[in-house]
Amino acid sequence: MNAKPILMAIVAMLCASIVHAQATFDVTVAPVGGAYRMFNRGGAAGDAPVPIAITAKSLDHAAHHVTVDLSATDFFGAATSWKPQLTFDVSDSADGVTQQTPFPVSPGYYQITLVAKDAGGSSADGWTDLGIIPPSHPGVRPDSMFQSNAPSHAPDDIAFLAAIGMKVQRQHFQPPVASKAKEWPATQPVLPLDFSKQDQAVEQAKAAGIWILPVVGYALQTQGVAGTTDLAHQLGMYGPPVDYAQYVNTWETILRHYPRHHRLRVLE
Repeated sequence: MNAKPILMAIVAMLCASIVHAQATFDVTVAPVGGAYRMFNRGGAAGDAPVPIAITAKSLDHAAHHVTVDLSATDFFGAATSWKPQLTFDVSDSADGVTQQTPFPVSPGYYQITLVAKDAGGSSADGWTDLGIIPPSHPGVRPDSMFQSNAPSHAPDDIAFLAAIGMKVQRQHFQPPVASKAKEWPATQPVLPLDFSKQDQAVEQAKAAGIWILPVVGYALQTQGVAGTTDLAHQLGMYGPPVDYAQYVNTWETILRHYPRHHRLRVLE
C-alpha cells in the first residue's frame, strides 16, 4: 500500500484547518478606569455604571460587520441579567472601532465574556473581570492599622490601596546612598543620600490618605557595596552594620528628613 497519497491528504487537511482557523478580526473588552479594575461605588462615590469598552478591528485587511454578545457571571459563577448586544462596522484598515456599554453596579466580583461573529462566519471571543467595592470608610480612628506590606509606589498601586480603604503602607524605607564606590565610604560620618524618589513616594501616599509605617534597621548600602560586616556578607544577612556610628547618624538624617506634616509616623 502506498502511504504517500494518504500522508499528502492528511497534510492538506491540516493546512486547510489552519487556514480556516485563522482569525479575520479581533475583539477586546476591558472596563474603563478603576484601580486594577476595582471600582468604588455607593455612598459618596455614587452608583454610576462602570463603562465597558469593546474594540473590534480587522486582521485580514477586509471590512467586517461584527455582532458582539456580552454576558457576565458573579463570583459564584451565576449568570447575571446583563446581556447587551452590540454591532460594529469594521473597516479594512488597521484602526479599530470602539464602543462602550454600561455595566450596572452591585457590590461583588464579576467576569465578563464576549462572543463575536461576523457575516462570513468568523468568530472571536474574549473576557475581562472587575470588582465593585464600597467606598473606603475613614474608620473610628484616623490612623487605622489596616495596612499593607505592598512595596510599590506606582500610581495604580496607590490608587488600589486607597480604593480598598488601606490606611497604612508598611515598607522598607531607605533612600539610595548617593555613591557608586565599590569600597565602603568608611571615613564619612553621615552617608550622602538621594531623597528624590522617596520624597515623591511619600507625597503620593499622603495625597491618597495613606501614611507610611517605615521599616528601619537594615544596614545601609551604596550602589556598589553593602555596609555590613564580613560575617553578614557570608551569611547573606542585612546586618549588623560595619560602622554603628555612621549607621545611626545616617538613619537619624533619614528620619529627620520627614517631619510630622508629611504624616510619616515613626514608632519610638
